[in-house]
Amino acid sequence: MLTFTHVTKGYGAKKALNDVTYTFEKGKIYALVGPNGTGKSTLMKTAAGLVKPNKGTVAYNGMEIGAKTKAKIAYMSTEPFYYEFMTIKQVKKFHMDFFDDFDPQAFDRNLAFMQLTPELKVKSLSSGMAAKLKIAVTVSRRAEVIMLDEPLNGIDLIGRDQIVNAIRQMIDPRSCVIVSSHLFDELENVVTDVVFMNEGKIILAGNLHQVESDRGMRMTDIYRATYGGMLYENGQLPFGGQFGAAGYPAAPYIPGGQPANNQYGYPGGQPVNNQYGYPNGNQPVNNQYGYPNGNQPVNNQYGYPNGNQPVNNDEGGNDNA
Repeated sequence: MLTFTHVTKGYGAKKALNDVTYTFEKGKIYALVGPNGTGKSTLMKTAAGLVKPNKGTVAYNGMEIGAKTKAKIAYMSTEPFYYEFMTIKQVKKFHMDFFDDFDPQAFDRNLAFMQLTPELKVKSLSSGMAAKLKIAVTVSRRAEVIMLDEPLNGIDLIGRDQIVNAIRQMIDPRSCVIVSSHLFDELENVVTDVVFMNEGKIILAGNLHQVESDRGMRMTDIYRATYGGMLYENGQLPFGGQFGAAGYPAAPYIPGGQPANNQYGYPGGQPVNNQYGYPNGNQPVNNQYGYPNGNQPVNNQYGYPNGNQPVNNDEGGNDNA
């Protein structure tokens, strides 16, 4: 349905998409996951016709992305796209004027489900309410491809639950749905397929349950393993990756092994500054015993001030009397 073929998009020296080849199919809900800056939004904007790739092609049912495909692809961006003076009722009319496939009756149902009323003004909406409005508008189009870019951003836990339930209930099961997020826990129960991105590449993709079964891990753990840079017990990166290769961390973490960035896992090779991990020498603090300015506690062999006996003399009193 929606096919990327060797798609590359760069911004200066950075490749937001790096030779992406993949097909999104109808009747599936995809979680497009990865930390911020891994290429998720650029992939969606390319499919929506808002970004033109430097190389490769994006096609919808064999037709290259352009003005005609926009009638079949609904895209919800992360940015607000309504005038603040508008009421929700005016937002509805705005979309009816611009999109032939916008279903006003579906919008009314979605609005009620989201517990929003037509008289509310856009400028009065909280971030969670504004996010719900964007989703209600987007999924009210009878589009064959629906893309929601970070719909859970800035939303509290209860709001996230409502939005996930809305995605599950309001979307036509015949559509191809792509939901991007770096908050995977909330999406795990609603999606059918997963697409992992890193450094502009798709590094893992497939049916959610099959991917979990193949790796013997829940998807949230695979996410942590991938983007936390952790290795498996045999010392291999997830999915056969190589250290520093495109889409994989340069400084992985091995449980029970060495953290951070060298053979010892510490900057410079050893903990802190030297082989024992203490500053400016090999011993704690300043010397072999770890006490300042000498080898004994305080100032002398017994550790008492100004002499070898407690206080001032062998009796412990002040001056021999």
